[in-house]
Formats: sequence, C-alpha cells, structure tokens
Amino acid sequence: GTYSVYLTADDGTRYDYLHMSNVRVRVGQRVNCGDVLGMVSNTFNGTPTTIHLHFNIRQAVRGLGSVYVPPYSSLVDAYRRVEGGSACTPSAPMDAGMMDASMSTMDAGGETGGQRGCYSSTLRRPVDHGECVQVTSAGCGSGSCAWYTCDDGYWQCTQPSSCRTRHPNAACGTDAGPPADGGTTARRSCRSTLLGRNVADGTCVQVTGRARPGEPESCANGCGWYECDDGTWTCTDSSACRGDQFPYAACAPAGDDCRSATLGSTVGHGDCVQVHKPGCGLDRCGWYTCADGRWACADPTNCRGVTYEHMACGDFDLCEMNQDCDSCNRAPGCGFCGATGECMSDRKRVECGDTWLDEPNSCVDCSGYTDCDSCARNGFCGWCPGVGCLNDETEPARMCADYMAGSCR
Repeated sequence: GTYSVYLTADDGTRYDYLHMSNVRVRVGQRVNCGDVLGMVSNTFNGTPTTIHLHFNIRQAVRGLGSVYVPPYSSLVDAYRRVEGGSACTPSAPMDAGMMDASMSTMDAGGETGGQRGCYSSTLRRPVDHGECVQVTSAGCGSGSCAWYTCDDGYWQCTQPSSCRTRHPNAACGTDAGPPADGGTTARRSCRSTLLGRNVADGTCVQVTGRARPGEPESCANGCGWYECDDGTWTCTDSSACRGDQFPYAACAPAGDDCRSATLGSTVGHGDCVQVHKPGCGLDRCGWYTCADGRWACADPTNCRGVTYEHMACGDFDLCEMNQDCDSCNRAPGCGFCGATGECMSDRKRVECGDTWLDEPNSCVDCSGYTDCDSCARNGFCGWCPGVGCLNDETEPARMCADYMAGSCR
C-alpha cells in the first residue's frame, strides 16, 4: 500500500509496517528515540494529517492460510520494558497528540499515580485509570454486556472482579461481580484453529511443527503446547495442563510408517504426500501427512519430514479453484482482490493494493451500517470516525487511528 512495508520471514510469518511515510523499514533496523516519522493521512489520500505507526503480524495457519495475529500485548510489553531502560525515556503521550506543560490532567479523565484516565461515551464523562465500565454491546469474548477497564488512557477488556471501581450498566441487570460464598469468576474459552472449535479454559492443544521464533524455548521450535488461559493462548508444559489435552499426531517423537498408494512405497512418520485426486477439502491436489501410521490432512509448509509433490499438480493453481471471496481466503497462500474480483496468490498482493483481502472474515460487507453502535455490534466490523463502518480485516481499518470495534467508547 501507499504507506505500507511488508516483511516476510522464512517461516512464512508476515510483518506489516503501516503509515510509514518518508521512512524505509529494513530487516535489522533499529528505531531510536527521537527518530522522525513522516506525517501521513487518516483519510487515505495525499494530505498529511498526523504521525503514527501501525504494526501487524500474520502467520500461516493450516487450513486457514494467512491469519492476523493481534500484536498489541507484545507491543505494550515492549514499550514498558523500553520505558524502564536508560537508553530512551519517552514523554507520556497525550490524548490529543499535543503536550502542554501547564496541564496537570488529561482531556479524557484525570491522572492517577501518573497514569491517564479515559473518556467513556457510555457514562458520557471521564473516568480515572483503573475504573471499569460495562457496555451493552458484545465484546471481549462475551455475547453482550462486556466489561472494559481504563488502562493508562486506553480501554482494555477485563473481568469485573479485578476492578477497583465498577460502573455496571443498568440495561445489563445485576453487577457481574465475583460470586458469593467463595465462588469463582467464570473464565473465557479460546478458539482453536487446529480443532476447529472453542475449547474450555485450561485446555491444552499441541500445535504444528512450524518454528515460532520469539516464543518461549519449549514452543519456539514447533510442536509446542499451548494452554487456554482465560481467553488467551499461553505456551506451557503439557504436564502443567489444567484440562483436556489434544496432541498433534505428526509431532509424536516416533510413530509408525504409512503406505502410500500414490508413491507405491512406504513413507515415514511426519512425511507429506500430495495426491492428484480430491481430498482435504480440495477438488484436487490435496496434501496428507503420515501421523503415526494414519493419513491426516496437512499443509505442506508444516510437514516435519519429507514432502512429496505430485507431478500432475505442477500447473495446479489453488487460487484459481476458489474464486469466491470466502473460499479464496480459506485457501492457503491465496487472497481476494476486491479491485478485480479475483482470487490471487499472496505473491500478487502488491498489484492489488489496498483492496487486498486475505483473512477468513474479511469478506463480510460492513458498508450497510450507518452509525457506530450498529456497526460495532456486528462482530466483524468497526467504526472509523470520518470514514464509516469498515471490515476489521481490511487495510483501511488497520490504518484508522481511532478504530472502534465491539463498542463505541
């Protein structure tokens, strides 16, 4: 895109640097305190309006293709570690993007212990850092009446039991505080793309063999275990799981071989074989992995052993076989170009520009919503002031500086 730089790692993970005007990002570059970012446009034209940077991560997921991974928590952790160092101590960012030395409070609520407050459109007034507000709309993993906490000027999902000051919404009934008599607050489930369903808090799922640089040592080299911890996947040891365990068969340290009718020979545990006939959701040229003596559907990029391509599939274009937006986005390595109405290989995303759609939910049409509340309640849409209702997974939504999804705050 006009303000975008895309870097793709060896493992297929893509890093998007957005709104970088007059700055070129390169592998290994260090951004220092005081470096100047060029001004960019919030209205997607040539008129500069503000200075900011967006950072996105997309990882290849078996059966889903390129999947957006919210990097917010990682960035917050990085910022806090940087602020605690001696190399650079950035000034506290202000609500309106400007600093006035004579001000002792913020536009959106006062400071508490040096941390900023937030403005609540639900209460129609500012609240202090640490206060929690319940909204009527869905969000934070709940179907309605989600809770948010003010965290140093930003709204974050929360559980009401952890709030210092709560503002329950009358339309939601009673305050959802911790149960009496020593009960516990209900914890959120997690979505597993490998299992294709939600799993309960405490459940552990073993992932594929693809390396995951930057993760803890037990997960960095692939085949790691992740536990559902109140709505978030956390790398863990399988012996520490609090609930059910779902191993990934191809990750077993040893397993039985499989007989391949396609090759006319036996292949080892973890090897992958491509067939020319229909299979694994494809009309032809599907992939299978040998998992402890049995065949299972596979993504060849996640194979732990040898990959055997079928010679009859050399000219097979998976993207051409999935021309509607939804099936295109679910095909590994493909994306839908809104400008041309075609399903294309990821390698052609630059040709498509800002109309490129490559997420499973990016085909949902959000243009029919004309106000923030109805837009944010959709679940796949969010509101950008001055622009309108956008799909969460589209480039304009990622570039919006004040994007609101789940609720209008």
